[in-house]
Amino acid sequence: MTSTATAWVFLHGGQHGSWCWSALLAQMSAADRARTLLLDVPGCGLKRQRGDESPTLAEVVAELNAEVAAAGFGPAVLVGHSMAGSLLPLMVAAAPQRYRQVVYLAACVPRPGDSVMATMGGTVRGLDPAVVGWPMDPATTAPEALLRAMFGPGLEAHTLSHLLREAVQDHWPMSLATAALPHDGQGLSVPADYIVTLQDPILPVAWQGRFAERAGARAMHQLDAPHEAFLSHPAALAALLARMAAPEPEP
Repeated sequence: MTSTATAWVFLHGGQHGSWCWSALLAQMSAADRARTLLLDVPGCGLKRQRGDESPTLAEVVAELNAEVAAAGFGPAVLVGHSMAGSLLPLMVAAAPQRYRQVVYLAACVPRPGDSVMATMGGTVRGLDPAVVGWPMDPATTAPEALLRAMFGPGLEAHTLSHLLREAVQDHWPMSLATAALPHDGQGLSVPADYIVTLQDPILPVAWQGRFAERAGARAMHQLDAPHEAFLSHPAALAALLARMAAPEPEP
């Protein structure tokens, strides 16, 4: 590929860091890998030492957008997974010139005024139809068992072991998880797409449809994969992202 290769920015979800994208990047072209930026939320990935902070949504959005600006390429395709759905619309609204497309990958997009935790609820799925719920009761389930239930489906044993070793070290700030989203993705000037993971143990397909609507997605793309699609189906996800990436603007 030439210098017109897509510029990519990836943002992980909860209990993850930038490490989670390695298998996906291995399936992308060399040119695209050279124009890829992996972000970390404070407390996660390369910023684990900052786990005692309680940043605001605005502070994290400003920090992440500053890192995108410092990377020096773009406008980029912004891809976010799971809990990153609460940050993507804010990042785009604050710096639309940095992005030409936003892709929500099995992402939770709260309604304006709601938080990620309020959207997920505090009980097992099905007890309260107003919230997503969890695959196992978070109040009575051991942390590792809950991680296995959420992230384990579709993963080989060695991949899951690696994920668990990393995930227990990553801590998405509770201040972000409980913060009310000031707005969703409706009305943004940057086009959005949503990837629905059909085997998702965390976010049921029907809820992903609601999140896609809140994100203002112009299209939903189905991927027959679990929540951790970048680990279980990296080649299929890489191919889908390549097809979805909008053409570069005319020079």
